Amino acid sequence: MRWLQRPKIEGFWANAVLRSYSTFFLVDDTVVGAASIAVVGLYSRWSLFTSFTMCVIGNVFAVRALGVHPALVRSGLIGLNAVQLGLCLALLQPPSMVMLLPLLVLPCCCMAVQEPLRRSLEPWGLTVQGFPALFVFTLWKHGLSDVIGIFPDIPMGKAFKEPIDMRAGAHIIITSVANVGCLQPGWLTMGLLNLTWWLAAPAMLFSVWCGAVLGLAADLLSGAETSHIWTGLSGLNSILAFALMLSSVQKKDVWAYMRCALASFCAGLGSGTLGSKSMTWPCGFVLLTAQAMRTSLAAVEKHGIGFDLLTRLGVPLGPHRKVA
Repeated sequence: MRWLQRPKIEGFWANAVLRSYSTFFLVDDTVVGAASIAVVGLYSRWSLFTSFTMCVIGNVFAVRALGVHPALVRSGLIGLNAVQLGLCLALLQPPSMVMLLPLLVLPCCCMAVQEPLRRSLEPWGLTVQGFPALFVFTLWKHGLSDVIGIFPDIPMGKAFKEPIDMRAGAHIIITSVANVGCLQPGWLTMGLLNLTWWLAAPAMLFSVWCGAVLGLAADLLSGAETSHIWTGLSGLNSILAFALMLSSVQKKDVWAYMRCALASFCAGLGSGTLGSKSMTWPCGFVLLTAQAMRTSLAAVEKHGIGFDLLTRLGVPLGPHRKVA
């Protein structure tokens, strides 16, 4: 809606931080970024502190140390991985003075991984998505936090074994939506988050809830363990796949939604098959595959490479230019 586009934020660092948050919450808008910060703050001041600190440090390190173009940092595409890393860290480890060290070091490590990866994938039309944050967080969770013994232990979390009925299914779907922001389900935070999506991008709100439903269906179909289903992790993978694919589609017709739903279901199946240790790797693999296919088809349309073969197979292609 038009009123959500105002007031316009002119400051460079303010734009970088707000758009980092809004991009993490699947909508590119500074007002959505401010609302996202409010949602995180209402949920947990520790989560707000870790994510905000890592976002600022990551953006500054990217510009000053790595020489990332300021326009890219301003867009929020760089800082979203720092926000993701901070929220995940706050979700697993309680506040303490010793946690100041990873707050300062991990965002720099994340940027150091992200920038070379971004530059290597960019010529191929591929994006890094959340891989850098996921990679650094995996190293921290399964390695560094245990090796350096001064840090608080990462709890295993409560495992639920109850059977999945209609009421449990509704709870799992809501949990999947809350997982988008590394939140726990709550009336105030969920209400504000969904209101923001509805006002800023109704199609995104639709894709989030559809992805959550598809994630639960994928879990039930794949025969995933009950303890994994209750985490809503498959729903998170499905939501991210659906929403990110939909945001990259210009013409949002029925076929576009069907393709997004198929990718969403595949991401959920991957998560249900691999279990809770998969985190959001299945979603990343599905999105990377979709991007690679889109880039390949674009090359076919532009240069006519393999055009006759794909035409015989019935693949719909647009106008192409054959190489002389």
